[in-house]
Amino acid sequence: MDARKVIIIAGSGRSGTSWLHDVLTSPYNDYRQIFEPLHPGQVPGAEQFAGLCLQAEDQNDALYRYLDAVFRGSAPEAWVRWMHMGISIETGFGRKAIQFLYNLPKLKFWAIHRVVKFIQANLMLEWIGESFDYPIVFVIRNPYAVISSQLNMGWDHRVEHYTCQENVRKMLGESLTNFSESLVTIEQKLTARWCIENLIAIKQIDSLQRAGKSVIPVTYENLQEDGNLELILRTLGYSDDDVVAVGLNMARRERWRSSRRKSTKGIGLNSERESRIKIVLDRFSMESYQELTDDFDSIFVS
Repeated sequence: MDARKVIIIAGSGRSGTSWLHDVLTSPYNDYRQIFEPLHPGQVPGAEQFAGLCLQAEDQNDALYRYLDAVFRGSAPEAWVRWMHMGISIETGFGRKAIQFLYNLPKLKFWAIHRVVKFIQANLMLEWIGESFDYPIVFVIRNPYAVISSQLNMGWDHRVEHYTCQENVRKMLGESLTNFSESLVTIEQKLTARWCIENLIAIKQIDSLQRAGKSVIPVTYENLQEDGNLELILRTLGYSDDDVVAVGLNMARRERWRSSRRKSTKGIGLNSERESRIKIVLDRFSMESYQELTDDFDSIFVS
C-alpha cells in the first residue's frame, strides 16, 4: 500500500480542515478531494460511525469496509465524491451553485491520489492509523476562534453523543463526563465538544507516533506562516510540480473568495461568553493553548 496515494486530514469543525483540504487538492495537481465521508446528515449510514471513539484494539468490521472503499475512491455516496457541491430542491441554487462552480475544476475523476477530510474522526484516529497505513495531518485551532465560528454557523454541540460512549467515559473519567453533561449554555457545550475531540485526539496521536505511524500534528495558526505549507507538502511526498500547483490554487482561491467576500462579521465573543468558555477549558486543563500544542508543529522546526 503506497501511503502517498491517500492523505487523511482530521480536526474539529471550523479548525481549518476545509481550508487545508481545498488547498491540497488543486485543480492543477493529481490529488482529488474526498469530502467528509462520515457526515451524519449527508451520507446514508454514516450516523452509526460519526464521532465514534475507537482505540487500536477495537473491532469494527463495518466501518473498516466502508473506509476502505472511501480510501480506494469507490465509495458510492455523491456527497463524498462531489465535495458538498450538490444542488437540490432543498438547498436551492444560491450558495450551493456558487460552491459548485468553484469546485467544478476539481472534478478530476482520473486523479489516482486522494485527500480525505474528516471532522467526525478525532476520536478514532488511533484506530484509523493502525487499520490503514496512510499519513494523517491533524489540525488544531485556538478554541476561542473555533467556538466563535461554530456559534456563527449555528452548530450543534453533540456532547451527549460523546459522553454516552464507554471509551469516552473511561478516557475522561467520571468527573469530566458528569461536568460535560451538566453544562447549560451553548458556548460551554461547544467548548466541551472541542475539549473532548482534541483531548482524546492528542492522546491517540501520541500513541500513533510512539508506534512509528505517520502523523503530522499542526496548528492552524502556523499553517498560515510563509513556507510552512510547503514543508508539509514535501513531507507528504508532493512533487515539485504539485507544490507549484498548490501555490496556483491558493492564488485562485483568494481571488474567488475576495470577489464574493461579505462585509458582515460573525458572532463575536463578549467577555461573559469568554469567561464561560474559560471555565470549561480550565476544568479540562486545556486553558493554555500554547502549552497544549507545545509538541505540535515540530515539522516546522529546523
